[in-house]
Amino acid sequence: TTGAGLGDPIERDPEAVLNDILNGEATEETARKVYCVAVDLAGERVDYAETERLRQARKKERLEKGVPAGEFIKRMVAARKAGNLPAPALELVKETEWFSAEFHRQLQQEEQLAAKDLKPVGKGEIREVLFKLTPYVNVALDSTGKKVTVCSECGFIYGPAGEDFKLYSLVYERDPDEVYPKHLAPDKEWAVLLEFYCPGCGRQTEVDQTPPGMPIVPHAIIAELAQK
Repeated sequence: TTGAGLGDPIERDPEAVLNDILNGEATEETARKVYCVAVDLAGERVDYAETERLRQARKKERLEKGVPAGEFIKRMVAARKAGNLPAPALELVKETEWFSAEFHRQLQQEEQLAAKDLKPVGKGEIREVLFKLTPYVNVALDSTGKKVTVCSECGFIYGPAGEDFKLYSLVYERDPDEVYPKHLAPDKEWAVLLEFYCPGCGRQTEVDQTPPGMPIVPHAIIAELAQK
């Protein structure tokens, strides 16, 4: 199957996906599951109508299944405290916290976040875009002059630029079997995919492959960038 890339997989050029299939670098199943691309292999062409339907359905699914990050963090903190994680993941959390002061700090930080009411700003007016942080997230000035993170596609405002935009995203924990071929997928007791979506338009902005119950991987550079 094909490797990692940059950007939302369902925005990949359908013709490039078709070429991967014809060259033996991807399968028809991968095209539908990962890229939401439908192909007619007999005619060696893309079915654009079905591809558009698949992609719109995927965005709808994301908005329906994605959990607000604040709620997701509350669930993860509760699961760690109750020991309600797969045995390999629970052991990893315990051992890592034992020898890593930084990891212990991250766990404590998520407990503090779980006590907060993390809600995105949502719709709002942007005065000026300062710079692009990721392919889908800009740092900008809102109508009051505050620095915020905002979706570069639909204008949805996540929150203050000094805070990780992931904390104001939708989060979905996906079983790797839904993405990888069966013989390549990691055991979900050892690794899951955390997909992050814009709550406004459903674009996938980030994806982390991580053991279940681990703290959300932060954008460590964002606080520094927000001061510029």
